[in-house]
Amino acid sequence: MSYEQEGAILMDYSLFTWYGITAIITGLASLRYKTLKETIEVALFTFGTATLMIGIIAKFFGGI
Repeated sequence: MSYEQEGAILMDYSLFTWYGITAIITGLASLRYKTLKETIEVALFTFGTATLMIGIIAKFFGGI
């Protein structure tokens, strides 16, 4: 297996991990915040942060 293939597999796993974390945080936020607007804001913020982290991870592992 080449380095590129390992990187691609690692990328897939990190992607799922971050989306999982996003889902959990959003779920917890929806319990804390009663209004839909606040829950959506937290979800978008978390999603944005996760996307940024994926970008940073990809950069370090020679991805994108």
